[in-house]
Amino acid sequence: MMKKLNQQTVKWMLVLVVFGLTFTNCSNEETDKMTSEEQDTTELTKSSEIDEAEVFLGDLIIESYEYQEAEVSARLPQQRSIPDCVNITMVMDKGYRQVTMDFGSEGCMVRDHLLKGQIVFTY
Repeated sequence: MMKKLNQQTVKWMLVLVVFGLTFTNCSNEETDKMTSEEQDTTELTKSSEIDEAEVFLGDLIIESYEYQEAEVSARLPQQRSIPDCVNITMVMDKGYRQVTMDFGSEGCMVRDHLLKGQIVFTY
């Protein structure tokens, strides 16, 4: 009887050890690491695209500002590189100016970028 009990106990212990090792050795660390790296790459790409858009729009606003200032001061403005599909208007008041760049609801291609809507800036 003692031998039988020991053999059954040993069998159950082996089964428990196998199950225990199976559940403790399986982990998602590898897939979590890959997912984290993919997210970092995606975030870096999007951040780069946002930076490029910010620089592009900043340059566009500065160019519009310089063109409007040249017109207001009766100097001959530089040749406008902003396409004619962009409607630029200025509202002047004492010490205040508001410039609106309207690209329309259909959009306008400006230096290989399709822009829609308006940009309004004041100075």
